[in-house]
Amino acid sequence: MNAGWDRLRRGKPVATLDGFNRGNDEESRLNSIFAAIFSDGGGREALDYLRSVTVNAVLAPSQCEPNALLHLEGQRYLVHLIDKRVEQGQREKANGRRSSSG
Repeated sequence: MNAGWDRLRRGKPVATLDGFNRGNDEESRLNSIFAAIFSDGGGREALDYLRSVTVNAVLAPSQCEPNALLHLEGQRYLVHLIDKRVEQGQREKANGRRSSSG
């Protein structure tokens, strides 16, 4: 069987932040990775920068073409997804939940 399908079948699939179904262990592993990368130091600074050029960005009326707005909203979605995974990873760590890889 394909290894990719086997990964998806591990654990009970759950609805996730990104809308893809995956097992609890895989979801927890991803959250842990994002929390480890973006919680402090350079990772936090990088996320702050991404937030400043996306979430906190304000377009001038001359920049409000539909494609520019769609592009910016896509960027904002990704930054929000990173933020949520960091929060969830920190929450799981505080509650003592560990992924199968950790």
